[in-house]
Amino acid sequence: MASLISTVTHADVNADASVKFDMYSQAVPLSQLMDNFQGDRVSEGEAAFSRFKAEIELEEKGVRFSIFAREDHLYEFSNSTVDLIQMIENEIAPQNNSEYNLYLKNSTFKSDGVGIGYDWALSEHFTLKGMANYFLASQGRFGDISGYAAKSTSDYSLELNGQYYDSEKVIDTYPVNTPDAEGYGVDLGFSYNPMDQLAIDFKASDLFSEINWSGINQIELNRSSTKLLNPDGTIVRNNGETNSTNQTYVDRIQTLPITYELEVKYHPIEEVLLAVNWMRYGTEELSELAYTRYFGPLSIGFSYEIESEAVGIKYSNGWFDLELMTDSFSLEDTNRLGLYSSLSYKF
Repeated sequence: MASLISTVTHADVNADASVKFDMYSQAVPLSQLMDNFQGDRVSEGEAAFSRFKAEIELEEKGVRFSIFAREDHLYEFSNSTVDLIQMIENEIAPQNNSEYNLYLKNSTFKSDGVGIGYDWALSEHFTLKGMANYFLASQGRFGDISGYAAKSTSDYSLELNGQYYDSEKVIDTYPVNTPDAEGYGVDLGFSYNPMDQLAIDFKASDLFSEINWSGINQIELNRSSTKLLNPDGTIVRNNGETNSTNQTYVDRIQTLPITYELEVKYHPIEEVLLAVNWMRYGTEELSELAYTRYFGPLSIGFSYEIESEAVGIKYSNGWFDLELMTDSFSLEDTNRLGLYSSLSYKF
């Protein structure tokens, strides 16, 4: 979706209330992610994410104050991991002489918070922007699991190893533990207007971050097994199996994935705005082409996201913005879904 970075007017007090919801899955439709990968494989892909943020921000003379709630989920994985999970969930047997390199990394974060920032105009054309955020986190999950699986005509083997941290209960036999977490995040960016028709905005969100979890669940997973098979694929016997999952309570620091946003805007004429947007979240990159037509205070915009092949439409009347983006009109086939809405008031 289009970048939410905008040029601040240093006059009066500007109030802005916004909601942003953003989801993307490379390998399978979003509906499959919510339904344990039930369904057919769509394409290759090694990442999926969802992000939600509701925020109220006040700005006066370059000083900004915000209060917000946010929830972020980022998954990075190998293609083989998705293949094997889909086979298991859809009860499909792996083919003979097949190998799967398994990898899954997760970063989940849910928090309320406040932020304070300042926009420092170094010249008429260049402004530095900074924001310091305080987080009071209610959910966190981070870490990775790796391994391999292989199937031949005579046996099936699996090995998994990993260590991750989860603020929620993982093993039923362990007592419930509700960890506390506070932390900070720093956003930095700039706006550059070399000429009246051209503007360049850049922002790095969570460029520096630390979430200090006290008493979070640490899970260590070690699993290996080999099963001897009959020619028809049925199990003859287990030929060795190790399965250990240990949970302890530890103090750990969670670092949030950095989001980079770049927006280049150009007015060939006063009524038309052309824009190129680029975003990187974790290892995932998305780029977008956008066109906006102004009719006085009203504007209608259209956009196309290259990697996801999603299209977007945007409406603005000066105090209300609404933007929608999707790659399919069928929810069952949607890999990309975005919604942004804001209300602005100056007093």
